[in-house]
Amino acid sequence: TERAVVTINQTEELLQDKSTDQELHSIAVEELQAAKDAFEEHFNLTLIPLFQFDVVIHGKDLKIDTFRSRGAGGQSVNKTDSAVRITHLPTGTVVECQRERNQYRNKSLALARLRSLLYQREKDKEIDASTASRRLQVGTRGRSEKIRTYNFPQDRVTDHRIGLSIHDVNGVLSGGEVFQHLLDELKEFAHRENLQTLLMSDPLANIIASVNKK
Repeated sequence: TERAVVTINQTEELLQDKSTDQELHSIAVEELQAAKDAFEEHFNLTLIPLFQFDVVIHGKDLKIDTFRSRGAGGQSVNKTDSAVRITHLPTGTVVECQRERNQYRNKSLALARLRSLLYQREKDKEIDASTASRRLQVGTRGRSEKIRTYNFPQDRVTDHRIGLSIHDVNGVLSGGEVFQHLLDELKEFAHRENLQTLLMSDPLANIIASVNKK
Protein backbone atom coordinates (compact mmCIF):
# COMPACT_ATOMS: atom_id res chain seq x y z
CA THR A 1 0.00 0.00 0.00
CA GLU A 2 1.38 3.39 -1.02
CA ARG A 3 0.28 6.69 0.48
CA ALA A 4 0.86 10.28 -0.54
CA VAL A 5 -0.18 13.61 0.94
CA VAL A 6 -0.60 16.76 -1.13
CA THR A 7 -1.03 20.12 0.60
CA ILE A 8 -2.92 22.85 -1.28
CA ASN A 9 -2.32 26.28 0.22
CA GLN A 10 -5.01 28.27 -1.60
CA THR A 11 -8.10 26.41 -0.48
CA GLU A 12 -10.80 29.08 -0.30
CA GLU A 13 -12.28 28.28 -3.73
CA LEU A 14 -11.84 24.56 -3.24
CA LEU A 15 -13.91 24.51 -0.09
CA GLN A 16 -16.82 26.31 -1.74
CA ASP A 17 -17.70 23.15 -3.71
CA LYS A 18 -18.82 20.63 -1.12
CA SER A 19 -18.78 17.66 -3.50
CA THR A 20 -14.99 18.11 -3.99
CA ASP A 21 -15.13 15.98 -7.16
CA GLN A 22 -13.88 18.78 -9.39
CA GLU A 23 -10.85 19.40 -7.18
CA LEU A 24 -9.97 15.74 -6.94
CA HIS A 25 -10.54 15.16 -10.66
CA SER A 26 -7.10 16.25 -11.89
CA ILE A 27 -5.40 14.06 -9.29
CA ALA A 28 -7.63 11.10 -10.17
CA VAL A 29 -6.85 11.46 -13.89
CA GLU A 30 -3.12 11.00 -13.27
CA GLU A 31 -3.75 7.92 -11.14
CA LEU A 32 -6.15 6.44 -13.69
CA GLN A 33 -3.86 7.01 -16.65
CA ALA A 34 -1.07 5.23 -14.77
CA ALA A 35 -3.40 2.34 -13.97
CA LYS A 36 -5.05 2.12 -17.39
CA ASP A 37 -3.15 -0.97 -18.49
CA ALA A 38 -3.30 -2.67 -15.10
CA PHE A 39 -5.72 -5.50 -14.36
CA GLU A 40 -7.17 -3.73 -11.33
CA GLU A 41 -6.35 -0.58 -9.43
CA HIS A 42 -7.99 0.51 -6.19
CA PHE A 43 -7.22 3.80 -4.49
CA ASN A 44 -8.78 6.42 -2.25
CA LEU A 45 -8.58 10.19 -2.69
CA THR A 46 -9.57 12.42 0.20
CA LEU A 47 -9.61 16.21 0.39
CA ILE A 48 -9.37 17.34 4.01
CA PRO A 49 -9.76 21.08 4.68
CA LEU A 50 -7.33 22.69 7.11
CA PHE A 51 -9.55 25.35 8.62
CA GLN A 52 -7.88 28.75 8.69
CA PHE A 53 -10.05 31.71 9.58
CA ASP A 54 -9.97 34.66 11.94
CA VAL A 55 -12.68 35.72 14.36
CA VAL A 56 -13.64 39.38 14.03
CA ILE A 57 -15.30 40.89 17.10
CA HIS A 58 -17.06 44.23 16.61
CA GLY A 59 -17.45 46.59 19.53
CA LYS A 60 -21.13 47.17 18.71
CA ASP A 61 -21.76 43.46 19.26
CA LEU A 62 -20.49 43.54 22.84
CA LYS A 63 -22.19 44.36 26.11
CA ILE A 64 -19.58 45.02 28.78
CA ASP A 65 -20.47 45.12 32.48
CA THR A 66 -18.17 45.74 35.42
CA PHE A 67 -18.67 44.61 38.99
CA ARG A 68 -16.73 44.04 42.16
CA SER A 69 -14.77 40.83 42.44
CA ARG A 70 -16.24 38.27 44.81
CA GLY A 71 -14.42 35.74 46.94
CA ALA A 72 -15.37 32.14 47.59
CA GLY A 73 -17.75 33.14 50.38
CA GLY A 74 -19.41 35.89 48.39
CA GLN A 75 -17.61 38.74 50.08
CA SER A 76 -16.18 41.58 48.03
CA VAL A 77 -12.49 41.19 47.32
CA ASN A 78 -11.94 44.61 45.76
CA LYS A 79 -13.48 47.97 46.57
CA THR A 80 -13.52 48.93 42.89
CA ASP A 81 -15.42 47.42 39.95
CA SER A 82 -12.44 45.53 38.57
CA ALA A 83 -14.27 42.39 37.43
CA VAL A 84 -15.56 42.32 33.85
CA ARG A 85 -18.45 40.49 32.20
CA ILE A 86 -18.68 40.53 28.39
CA THR A 87 -21.73 39.39 26.45
CA HIS A 88 -21.44 38.72 22.72
CA LEU A 89 -24.92 39.79 21.59
CA PRO A 90 -25.12 37.92 18.24
CA THR A 91 -24.39 34.54 19.84
CA GLY A 92 -25.36 35.14 23.47
CA THR A 93 -21.92 33.98 24.61
CA VAL A 94 -21.00 35.34 28.07
CA VAL A 95 -17.54 35.40 29.64
CA GLU A 96 -16.38 36.80 32.97
CA CYS A 97 -12.98 37.57 34.39
CA GLN A 98 -12.07 38.73 37.89
CA ARG A 99 -8.63 37.19 38.15
CA GLU A 100 -6.72 40.48 38.17
CA ARG A 101 -7.16 43.58 40.31
CA ASN A 102 -6.96 45.74 37.21
CA GLN A 103 -10.17 46.20 35.22
CA TYR A 104 -8.38 46.68 31.89
CA ARG A 105 -6.38 43.53 32.41
CA ASN A 106 -9.53 41.56 33.20
CA LYS A 107 -11.20 43.00 30.10
CA SER A 108 -8.27 41.92 27.95
CA LEU A 109 -8.37 38.39 29.38
CA ALA A 110 -12.15 38.20 28.93
CA LEU A 111 -11.88 39.28 25.30
CA ALA A 112 -9.22 36.65 24.67
CA ARG A 113 -11.47 34.01 26.20
CA LEU A 114 -14.43 35.21 24.13
CA ARG A 115 -12.38 35.09 20.94
CA SER A 116 -11.32 31.53 21.76
CA LEU A 117 -14.93 30.44 22.32
CA LEU A 118 -16.16 32.08 19.12
CA TYR A 119 -13.30 30.52 17.15
CA GLN A 120 -14.21 27.07 18.46
CA ARG A 121 -17.85 27.73 17.64
CA GLU A 122 -17.01 28.60 14.02
CA LYS A 123 -14.64 25.66 13.72
CA ASP A 124 -17.34 23.28 14.96
CA LYS A 125 -19.76 24.70 12.39
CA GLU A 126 -17.24 24.15 9.60
CA ILE A 127 -16.59 20.59 10.75
CA ASP A 128 -20.31 19.82 10.93
CA ALA A 129 -20.85 21.29 7.47
CA SER A 130 -18.05 19.20 5.95
CA THR A 131 -18.97 15.90 7.64
CA ALA A 132 -21.72 14.97 5.20
CA SER A 133 -19.70 15.94 2.13
CA ARG A 134 -16.64 14.04 3.37
CA ARG A 135 -18.81 10.97 3.96
CA LEU A 136 -20.14 11.38 0.42
CA GLN A 137 -16.57 11.67 -0.86
CA VAL A 138 -14.92 8.67 0.79
CA GLY A 139 -17.63 6.49 2.32
CA THR A 140 -16.08 3.81 4.49
CA ARG A 141 -13.10 3.34 2.14
CA GLY A 142 -13.89 -0.35 1.89
CA ARG A 143 -13.16 -2.11 -1.39
CA SER A 144 -16.79 -3.28 -1.50
CA GLU A 145 -18.04 0.30 -1.25
CA LYS A 146 -17.03 1.70 -4.61
CA ILE A 147 -17.29 5.40 -5.35
CA ARG A 148 -16.62 5.45 -9.08
CA THR A 149 -15.55 2.82 -11.61
CA TYR A 150 -13.66 3.60 -14.83
CA ASN A 151 -14.11 0.71 -17.25
CA PHE A 152 -11.75 1.40 -20.15
CA PRO A 153 -12.57 -1.68 -22.30
CA GLN A 154 -16.29 -0.82 -22.23
CA ASP A 155 -15.68 2.96 -22.35
CA ARG A 156 -17.92 3.38 -19.31
CA VAL A 157 -17.71 5.48 -16.14
CA THR A 158 -20.08 4.57 -13.32
CA ASP A 159 -20.58 6.68 -10.21
CA HIS A 160 -21.99 4.27 -7.65
CA ARG A 161 -23.18 6.99 -5.27
CA ILE A 162 -25.91 8.13 -7.66
CA GLY A 163 -26.10 5.07 -9.92
CA LEU A 164 -25.15 7.05 -13.02
CA SER A 165 -23.22 5.47 -15.93
CA ILE A 166 -21.65 7.47 -18.75
CA HIS A 167 -20.20 5.84 -21.88
CA ASP A 168 -17.37 8.29 -22.49
CA VAL A 169 -14.27 7.68 -20.37
CA ASN A 170 -12.13 10.22 -22.22
CA GLY A 171 -14.87 12.82 -21.98
CA VAL A 172 -14.98 12.43 -18.21
CA LEU A 173 -11.20 12.42 -17.84
CA SER A 174 -10.83 15.55 -19.96
CA GLY A 175 -13.03 17.47 -17.53
CA GLY A 176 -15.34 18.79 -20.25
CA GLU A 177 -19.12 18.91 -20.59
CA VAL A 178 -19.54 15.22 -19.83
CA PHE A 179 -17.71 15.53 -16.54
CA GLN A 180 -19.62 18.73 -15.74
CA HIS A 181 -22.88 16.82 -16.19
CA LEU A 182 -21.65 14.20 -13.73
CA LEU A 183 -20.57 16.92 -11.32
CA ASP A 184 -23.98 18.64 -11.51
CA GLU A 185 -25.71 15.37 -10.67
CA LEU A 186 -23.39 14.88 -7.69
CA LYS A 187 -24.04 18.41 -6.44
CA GLU A 188 -27.78 17.79 -6.57
CA PHE A 189 -27.31 14.51 -4.71
CA ALA A 190 -25.12 16.19 -2.08
CA HIS A 191 -27.73 18.94 -1.65
CA ARG A 192 -30.44 16.36 -0.96
CA GLU A 193 -28.17 14.49 1.46
CA ASN A 194 -27.34 17.67 3.39
CA LEU A 195 -31.01 18.66 3.52
CA GLN A 196 -31.93 15.24 4.87
CA THR A 197 -29.22 15.53 7.52
CA LEU A 198 -30.56 18.95 8.53
CA LEU A 199 -34.12 17.64 8.82
CA MET A 200 -32.95 14.78 11.01
CA SER A 201 -30.90 17.01 13.33
CA ASP A 202 -33.13 20.11 13.49
CA PRO A 203 -36.72 19.56 14.71
CA LEU A 204 -37.73 23.09 13.68
CA ALA A 205 -36.51 22.54 10.12
CA ASN A 206 -38.49 19.30 10.05
CA ILE A 207 -41.66 21.12 11.05
CA ILE A 208 -41.12 23.80 8.40
CA ALA A 209 -40.58 21.14 5.74
CA SER A 210 -43.81 19.39 6.76
CA VAL A 211 -45.75 22.65 6.56
CA ASN A 212 -44.33 23.42 3.11
CA LYS A 213 -45.43 20.02 1.82
CA LYS A 214 -49.01 20.88 2.80
